Amino acid sequence: MAQETKWREEHQEIADEYIEYILDNLPEQKILVQGVTLDFSLPSEGRFRVNGVRKVEGREIKEDVGIFTTPTRFRNKFKNLRRKFYKLLAECAFILGKGEGNRNFYLIPLQNVQRFLDGVREIEEEFKELEDEINRYFNQQTTDEERKFLQNVQEYIEEQEKVFHSTSLFSLRAHLNFDISLMPLRIDTATFMDIATDQVKQEMDRALKQLKDEFSRTRRRIIEKMVSDLHSRFSRIMQKLAQAAETKYAPRYDSMRAAVEETTNLAKTVNLDWLISDLAEACDATALVLSRKKYDEKELEKATSLIAKALRLPSADKPIEILKKATYNLETMDERLRALVTRM
Repeated sequence: MAQETKWREEHQEIADEYIEYILDNLPEQKILVQGVTLDFSLPSEGRFRVNGVRKVEGREIKEDVGIFTTPTRFRNKFKNLRRKFYKLLAECAFILGKGEGNRNFYLIPLQNVQRFLDGVREIEEEFKELEDEINRYFNQQTTDEERKFLQNVQEYIEEQEKVFHSTSLFSLRAHLNFDISLMPLRIDTATFMDIATDQVKQEMDRALKQLKDEFSRTRRRIIEKMVSDLHSRFSRIMQKLAQAAETKYAPRYDSMRAAVEETTNLAKTVNLDWLISDLAEACDATALVLSRKKYDEKELEKATSLIAKALRLPSADKPIEILKKATYNLETMDERLRALVTRM
């Protein structure tokens, strides 16, 4: 424990020095905080189940039970569509924290809005096609094998009448509703001044100063969250690289490269790519080396030294140690964001 504490203290200092280095080398770029916030509702897998309650034999308690009413292929298509939506979100949106019901709160930069909407329309169409396909199944307009499956499920439900209350599957309809709600977000006082009358402007002088101060604080918090999201993404990438180096299990390079590109492209939409460009190139180089089943140790040392350089870590460490320390530095970066964001 004492050794771990000492290690963390040492690398806390290194991480602090990294922030100082960034502050001293900030480019003259404006970080844009404008786009849309997102709320959404996806259909749940509960649409594929009939639920009931069963008494537990010999006890004064009951248990919730359920049975899937459709063949596996429908549920697999449904899960793939949900994954497709969350992948689109990861490519287009920043996670700014938790909102109501502990759900992620998303910000889609203005540059990504059209791409997101195009992707949503495509997913909506696929949900509608799946809904139609499931309803044809419930109407027995499907294969002999699936009609037999439906009949078997219906017979079981009728046998368990006290549990499922004789639900008729043949009258069921699937409703895979998919809703999104977008609200514009732009952090500046000019928006208010554009729509205010002269009289209102005069009355708003004092309030406007307070608004500017509050907008400034809000802007800083949002940028902190965006930078934190970028660091979290690279921390997850680094964890996979560290695991690959330790276990000698070769990761898929195309998958690792896609994760790096996805994070870099998202950063570009708000002019934050300069903050992670060196680290992105270093991660890509390391992933390429580790993806080979028999890689050259010298090449791995060279690649991980680029990660060390990007994060200002000791480059003389072994590759696995560099990757583990890099993961730690990125995970704890949030605590030192305020000074960085203030300078932005």
